[in-house]
Amino acid sequence: MSWNVEDTSLSMPPRTGPVDQARLQQITDQVSDLATRVDVVVVIPHWGTQYTAAPVPEQSQVGQALLAAGADIIVGGHPHWVQAVERAPDGRLLVHSLGNLVFDMDFSVETLEGVVAELVIWDDRVVAVDLVPYVIGPDWVPRFVDPQGRGLPILQRIWQASSQPFASLR
Repeated sequence: MSWNVEDTSLSMPPRTGPVDQARLQQITDQVSDLATRVDVVVVIPHWGTQYTAAPVPEQSQVGQALLAAGADIIVGGHPHWVQAVERAPDGRLLVHSLGNLVFDMDFSVETLEGVVAELVIWDDRVVAVDLVPYVIGPDWVPRFVDPQGRGLPILQRIWQASSQPFASLR
């Protein structure tokens, strides 16, 4: 199946109005169809409010609908900061935002930090996800940092924005 941006765009807050429910149904139908034909479906939405750790509620609504349709994991981007992680009832993950990685924004600490989602895929499912923190240096190169040292505040911002069971990792 071939998709392009026009086929998968969805109006939703904060930028393009309320969630277009008819379009969301079309997209979840596409995800359901795709899930029957491939081993793993990773959805990477461009969504949310920039420069905030809190996802807009519609991100959860859309993300959970995509998971229910058959996506194996949702890995969002656009806010330039790390955001919350949620779980579907069956354990699949919705990662709202990984942070920056390749931007030259140095006006806040949060825009110079993020995580890489390292996925372990076995046969036809995601069996593990590790969020590996990084910091963008003065040369604009992201470098991995110790998750128990310099990376701990990055991970803590994710856990603070997240609900259970991730909130218990604070």
